[in-house]
Amino acid sequence: MEVTLNLSSLIAAMGVFSVLPVMILLWTAPWGDIRANRCLCSLLFFTSLLALSHIAQKELDVSVFLRFALYPVQMLVGPALYFYIRTLTQPNFSWRATHLWHLIPMGVVAVLWPLQLKYELFEFLNLSCPDLQECSQIYTDRFIHRSLTWISLGVYSLVTLRILKQHRLNVRDHFSELGLVSLSWLKWVTLALLVLVITTIATEILYAQGSFSYKTFGGYQVASFPLLIYLIMGVFGLRQVKVFSSQDSVTVQNTPSSVDTGKYQTSTLTPELAEQLWLHLETYMHKEKPHLTHGLKISELAKQLNVQVNHLSETINGHSAQSFYDYINRYRVEEAADLLLAEKHQHLSINDISYRAGFNSNSTFFSHFKKRFELTPRQFRNREI
Repeated sequence: MEVTLNLSSLIAAMGVFSVLPVMILLWTAPWGDIRANRCLCSLLFFTSLLALSHIAQKELDVSVFLRFALYPVQMLVGPALYFYIRTLTQPNFSWRATHLWHLIPMGVVAVLWPLQLKYELFEFLNLSCPDLQECSQIYTDRFIHRSLTWISLGVYSLVTLRILKQHRLNVRDHFSELGLVSLSWLKWVTLALLVLVITTIATEILYAQGSFSYKTFGGYQVASFPLLIYLIMGVFGLRQVKVFSSQDSVTVQNTPSSVDTGKYQTSTLTPELAEQLWLHLETYMHKEKPHLTHGLKISELAKQLNVQVNHLSETINGHSAQSFYDYINRYRVEEAADLLLAEKHQHLSINDISYRAGFNSNSTFFSHFKKRFELTPRQFRNREI
């Protein structure tokens, strides 16, 4: 028997088979953040179900109800992405009964479909066929479902982008190197999802105006999404480190621009103690040079100073008007400048200097150095020599 597949069905099948080993690894892997890995696994599982539903719709001769029975799962893609980011960015995150509210839209959509098929009362939810175009009854009946899906994905994308923006500010108060902990790759994944939403909405509008043939594009979003997720998650998701460890005392706060006595009103750190801690910190930085430690975290420095993490963070923010990330890298840049000028280190390359100063990333080193001296490291060395 000859088996033939629609092109979009073939893409969907490739995506499902590609995603399957990734899902197994994410669910069973002992590395990284286990809760986050399982949220990501759920995201891949939901997109795979949608791809299988697309194949069933295109290739199988089943009832209209069964062909679209799994499509309410679309309403879970946004929540899965949202909780994946929540578990990564909030170390004290715990599941609560209130999180079940995120399942309600899927339940509404699941109930709505059989009601539409059975009762004419719900015809007001259907979209009229665009003028001068032929469209199936299914297309008009599914309009409300498509609209709710893309609204859901759009809203969750915007919410997760806001969480990631706050997270990028937060990690600067706890890490001297950002790398994977900044979750920049997740920002681009979420932006890609938002672009997909906007593109699909534009497609619907153009079709409604009679200037676009939906048949040339419809279905490819659902069919290609699992494969797109696989390509991105395969590179980044499987090697995503756990952002915060159990030793990190994490507090989300805004970075102040100057010392403010009101800052300490809700803290056990008084202005007097903050001043003492600042002097102790500065002395320790010049004498022991902890900034030379690669990947230094504020929790590690707080342990060396025998102080609370939140007290150290408040002191650095208040007295230097900088985040921990900028504060430590300022010392590294000054260290690099000294090494560049030292005669006994003239044989060292710029990369060697960067590493000895505590930087793991040359791009980070160049960026901070040029911001401080308005010269590249090589220009700085040549000018002084």
